[in-house]
Amino acid sequence: MDSRLYRYTFKDMTVVNAWPKPAAWYRRTGSDRWYPCKPSMDLWPKVYQPFLPGIEEDLCSPDRRMSDCEAAYAQQMRAENDYAKTIPMEVRQVVGLFRCCQWNVLRMIARCPATIDFVRRNPILGFCLAASRSFSGHREPSACRLAQLAGLKQRHLLQWLGFPGTEAAARVIRKIAPQAAAICTLKALKVAMGDSNVLKMLSHAPAPIRAEGLAVVLNPRTRQLVSPSLISDLWANPEEPMPEGHFSIENHDLVIPTECVGSLSELAELSSLVRPGRHPPRVRSIEDINRWYGKLSMEAARGEDAAQSGIRFPPPPIQGMAFILPLMTPKDLIEEGQRQRNCVAQYIADVAMGRRYIYRVLAPERATVSVFPIEGAWAIENVEAANSQPVEEITRQFVAEWISDSRG
Repeated sequence: MDSRLYRYTFKDMTVVNAWPKPAAWYRRTGSDRWYPCKPSMDLWPKVYQPFLPGIEEDLCSPDRRMSDCEAAYAQQMRAENDYAKTIPMEVRQVVGLFRCCQWNVLRMIARCPATIDFVRRNPILGFCLAASRSFSGHREPSACRLAQLAGLKQRHLLQWLGFPGTEAAARVIRKIAPQAAAICTLKALKVAMGDSNVLKMLSHAPAPIRAEGLAVVLNPRTRQLVSPSLISDLWANPEEPMPEGHFSIENHDLVIPTECVGSLSELAELSSLVRPGRHPPRVRSIEDINRWYGKLSMEAARGEDAAQSGIRFPPPPIQGMAFILPLMTPKDLIEEGQRQRNCVAQYIADVAMGRRYIYRVLAPERATVSVFPIEGAWAIENVEAANSQPVEEITRQFVAEWISDSRG
């Protein structure tokens, strides 16, 4: 019986050898030449479970006829399931600790079975050893060499991989959750560990270090805002875990962080706009992000200081016309707020960062319109008359036609 796994797409075909000698090759459609590859794997401790609950029962129901696509999907899933069963459960349990690059770990354990205990003891270091070429630049080690490397002291192995060969670095590596492992993330960590402040920050972080916590420390823009108490808050409020069976992201090699990282990055940008040349605020909790954002936004909108500040607006995303004019400076925005008795001055920071743009409407009635970016285009966010009152329907239609015409 052929226990190999076959995968077919319109572009290529992949053949994966079964355990205990996993290897893979792919061939492009229309070509006779085969190339070695690293296929994506999804070897969780539980063998394949359907992405949609009950789908297999539904597809196999005698009262229902499957379409060709559904039949092909069911057949492929059974093949994936059969392939997974050829791998010992203890191996699947170890390989399934990681969200990505499972093939590297599977191959290493197959070539050198002694490494399975090493990966259990220190998952991140085992992950790095399995992908050693990406970290050290060395050729793939032989099975004998893998056993020797796994027997080294952790700091010595870290040094061989290109990380700082210190006990402090080894302690940080031991604290990282296996679900946070990704080659790009750990390569960034290798570089960042050259900064003693990064090592110190991660050393004080409680275990396990999750992907979202690593992201805020490794991002140069957000790192300067991070305090030890924020790291603890992030670890206490982890992102919602993704359900099992949804982590075939090997080819992307990225672990998606929480939205908090984006918020911190925006806060850093706002700080550089409002307080140029000054150290950004130190954020002490997740709630602190919104508090500081509001405070800096108010500073940006504060009367003459804002009008005379060095804050510059980007060019208007939609060209104005005779009766709809873009407000292109902080001074223009402040004057509009005063004339219309509304709060558009608080959007100075948002406009400067490209998150909104404000226009003055002169006809059919006096109004203020805000637009925002969505899916590569700009859409109407709000149209209001003086004192934030609703506008007439004719004005709303006039602005909508202006937006529509700008899209061609």
